[in-house]
Amino acid sequence: MLPWWMGLILLTAGGVDSFTLEPRLAIAKRGSHGSYFGLAVTGHPFTSNRRPIQNVVLVGAPLDQGGGALWSCPYTNLDRDCHQVLIGKRGNQSDSMEEEWFGATVHSQSSGESVIVCGHRYVEKSRIHRWGRGRCMTLKQNLEYSATWDPCERRSKARAHEEWGYCQAGISAYLTKDNFALIGSPGPFTWRGTVFSMSIANDFLFRDKTQFHTPVQGQGITLDKYSYMGMSITSGNFLPRSLNCGQDETYASGAPRATIGGKVILFSKCEGHIMPIHRQLIGDGFASSFGYSLASADLNADGLDDLLVGAPFYSNRQGSGGAVYMYKNSPMGLVKDSKRMKLVMPKVEARFGFSVANVGDLNNDQITDVVIGAPYDGRGKIYVFLGSESFFLHTESSPVSLADQIISAEELPLIGTNPPVVVGSFGYSLFGGMDFDNNNHSDIVVGAYESDAIYIVRSRPVIDIRTWFGEHPRVLEPSLMTCSESQEGSSDNARCFTIEACFEIKQFPKNVESAHLAFQVEAEIFTGGRKISRIHFSNPNPDDYPSHVSRKILEIRRSSLSGCFKEMAFLKEDTSDLNIPLKFKLSLWLQQDEPMLLKQRLPQNIDHYPVLNSKQTDKILTIPFLKHCGDDNICQSDLELALRLENREELFTDDVLSVSPMKELVLALDVSNRGEPAYETKIDFVVDEAFTFIGRADPHNDIQCSYREDQSSVHCEVGGPLKQDNVTLLFRVGAHSLKDTLHLAIFNATISTSSLNMAAQDTPGTRWAALNLKTVKRSELSLQASAQPQTFWYGGAIRGESAIKTTNDIGAKMMHTFHINNAGPWPVSSLELVVHWPIQLIPTFPEKPGKWLLYLTEEPELIPRGAGSCFYNSKSVNALGLPPSSRLQRRHVAVPTLECHSNSDELIHCMEIRCQLQQLMPNSDVIVKMRSRVWNSTLVDDFPTLDHIRLRVQGTLVLPKEVKAHQSSDNDQVTVDILGYPSHPLQSTLGSIPTWILVCAVLAGCVVVCIIGLILHQFGFFKRKRLSNERGGQRGGGCGIDESVNGRNAHSSYINGQGGHGGHGGHGGQGGGSGRNYKKSSHPPALSLPLL
Repeated sequence: MLPWWMGLILLTAGGVDSFTLEPRLAIAKRGSHGSYFGLAVTGHPFTSNRRPIQNVVLVGAPLDQGGGALWSCPYTNLDRDCHQVLIGKRGNQSDSMEEEWFGATVHSQSSGESVIVCGHRYVEKSRIHRWGRGRCMTLKQNLEYSATWDPCERRSKARAHEEWGYCQAGISAYLTKDNFALIGSPGPFTWRGTVFSMSIANDFLFRDKTQFHTPVQGQGITLDKYSYMGMSITSGNFLPRSLNCGQDETYASGAPRATIGGKVILFSKCEGHIMPIHRQLIGDGFASSFGYSLASADLNADGLDDLLVGAPFYSNRQGSGGAVYMYKNSPMGLVKDSKRMKLVMPKVEARFGFSVANVGDLNNDQITDVVIGAPYDGRGKIYVFLGSESFFLHTESSPVSLADQIISAEELPLIGTNPPVVVGSFGYSLFGGMDFDNNNHSDIVVGAYESDAIYIVRSRPVIDIRTWFGEHPRVLEPSLMTCSESQEGSSDNARCFTIEACFEIKQFPKNVESAHLAFQVEAEIFTGGRKISRIHFSNPNPDDYPSHVSRKILEIRRSSLSGCFKEMAFLKEDTSDLNIPLKFKLSLWLQQDEPMLLKQRLPQNIDHYPVLNSKQTDKILTIPFLKHCGDDNICQSDLELALRLENREELFTDDVLSVSPMKELVLALDVSNRGEPAYETKIDFVVDEAFTFIGRADPHNDIQCSYREDQSSVHCEVGGPLKQDNVTLLFRVGAHSLKDTLHLAIFNATISTSSLNMAAQDTPGTRWAALNLKTVKRSELSLQASAQPQTFWYGGAIRGESAIKTTNDIGAKMMHTFHINNAGPWPVSSLELVVHWPIQLIPTFPEKPGKWLLYLTEEPELIPRGAGSCFYNSKSVNALGLPPSSRLQRRHVAVPTLECHSNSDELIHCMEIRCQLQQLMPNSDVIVKMRSRVWNSTLVDDFPTLDHIRLRVQGTLVLPKEVKAHQSSDNDQVTVDILGYPSHPLQSTLGSIPTWILVCAVLAGCVVVCIIGLILHQFGFFKRKRLSNERGGQRGGGCGIDESVNGRNAHSSYINGQGGHGGHGGHGGQGGGSGRNYKKSSHPPALSLPLL
């Protein structure tokens, strides 16, 4: 009968994962709130009063009870049963221990004989000084106080921080196998730093009393000030004895602020108290804090300790979350050129490498494993790397995803209730190498000081298993694959063969009696396999899993630790592809309950949840078909490749490919085989980074292609054998990120086959082909220009510059407008509008200034704003500083032609205005406006006899040399003409009089006329008596009023109605002249005036 814990057997498709560490059963311990409980952790084999050794966790809480404390936590399932071992308030009471941070560093000797605890902020008080010395204490195995170590106590402090005034001893500490304590002290000699080494042997009389330390002054100094040597310490056989003063153990210490990115110093004890520095390892990342953490571990089982170096502030293009360097040791020791593997964290500020630890053997394979902390990756994560003989076969720069297991704070059980504690900074401190539950697998301790908590994460027992494929055909001949017996689901024409899968368990956990092993064989459909399987198995339960999968559940016991099973595989009847080999995948896992944390005092037995050795759980089997390629069944193909542009005649111009985002390129890949059939032919087509793969345009549906966006490549697999034939694949690509410069687009193609390709490897057109195309963007730019108004008048008096008071006094007002348009389809990142502006006439005598022509009154205006900027001689814009006038005045424009870059250059001084425009998008416009005035006096003085004159402004679009945009240049240059006409003298005179004066004069005249009329009306001028003019009307046609100015006919000076001699009407005479007749008035006139 199975034990109670095996009662529930899961017969589903999946099984329990094979990760070694089990976070779901982690044991939590809590400290006082805000005490930084968990800032430092270590395991210790505690014993007292002849009781058996009990493994406990020692936890530092540097903010506990003011000066810090050390706590001991037993291996139980309770989270509040830790008890205090030692507090920092011990020693001279005059010294400052309130902020000592006692417990910031804790380390237990590997043999468990001693423990060292430090507080690096311990301060010695004197009458006028406070010296930041730091100190450490050692404890016995039963955690009783042993001694205090203050290496800077009696050293010179005359020069304060430039000597031993601020040692900060104890920021790191390490107990070696030979009973020496290494104490890191980053403060001496202006924070150059050093490491002290002193014997802690119990025999005080005979132990070495020498206090060794690394050099801080004089000869042997290899570090500058502010290097912070001593921030981390470890030891190992990093150097051969011949290079290590005859010592077996070499010490390593980190100086994270040395040079640019940090250093690791290798040194050892020799003759004298100065420990010489043998070698240095230098970090390669700026301000990466290389050396902030250190650990030693033999990761590849070669008997030599490898070195792990943390650089938690490392940043590069791969990521900025920290890095860890793993240096491979060699018989010649560690050197700066030692083979190494660098793990880079991509997540920002994860602080990967804040802690690194040798955690012993987690999976019981006799090889050391390591754990790396990233306390700020989310709420904290740890990364587990299992050692192996091939550990350093990875590339030098590797991602952290290579980790065999990643445990995050979210996977841990909750601590406390109402509400539960949210874990933070998980992974800040690490310890490993101790087996708390005695299952022959190391466990780890992880600190989370922000939550004042630690976790004991235990290892599940690992079943060391070996798997392989047993009986199976070495090669498949379809015509001979006949079934010897009737199988369920087969027919008379069925083709089948047998596959055998086997296992053997080398080492079965002592505390496990039995387990259920799931065997599964998949045919072709798996990661890295095909999409459709050509094989099916005789499956009695088709509803549970598909026909291409065979699965069995086996019970394994100590008495039966090996076995095999056979399965009949059937080749599907409609299978035509008999050339690509068949692939089978063997997978194994244990069927058992999921771990679940129970509320009980004693920890759950983790042996109930074993896992398989993950390196043996998956195997791949490949069985080829008989290929009929000679007696040796080895096909000798002869593949050739050619890559060309299919629509070259449509797109090519002057050997440069003008591309548009709306137009596709079609690249033709010609594949030919002149030899025997090529099996498993694969083609990789690499697309240039500026182009995107769109699809294919060929009819070969049997050739499957897939686009790999991360690699910008197309991977194609030929379904059947590629026989002596020619095949053309058409790939459609489109441009998406071309630069403005001339771009050399590179397209590559490679071909591979499982057959023996007889073509030369290094000859283009055989196994690889390339196509290089010079490409430019296509952008159609145009320039239009206009002037408003197009004509103007000039004339009047000639006025010098001193007589010009406002811009209105200059002459006609002009505005030139340049309209730049980009019709696309690509944007233009930069272009330039060059305007040649006729600003002055060149003087006859060089010593005299030139006469103004087109006088710029304002700076050029760009619409929209921010489209660019114009560059010109700023002194030429309103050079006289004339104020503008509010009066509006219409002017019109100019001929003979005065322009730049012609024969008139001898007369005209031109100014060049350059407007640089940025990012002109497709179907967008930029308008440049230039306001000016025609200098009237110049034209009147120099061109008085011309019928008209023409002033010409020229504008040109110019692309910078680095911008290669293909476009028509027909509309990149414009000219704008304005015509000026000399005005009539009267017009000139009037034109020179301000408008307001003319208006006022007219209004004043009207007022004067009204006043005169009003006076005449008051005197009765319009009401005087008039006589009948009948006689005058009969006698002649003259006017009745003699209007003669010369006084002739003065005798007719009375109004008598007779026809007198009219001043304009002619002589009065007979014949009924039309003289002016006046009727008699009923009232006498008020005043009778003689008619002059």
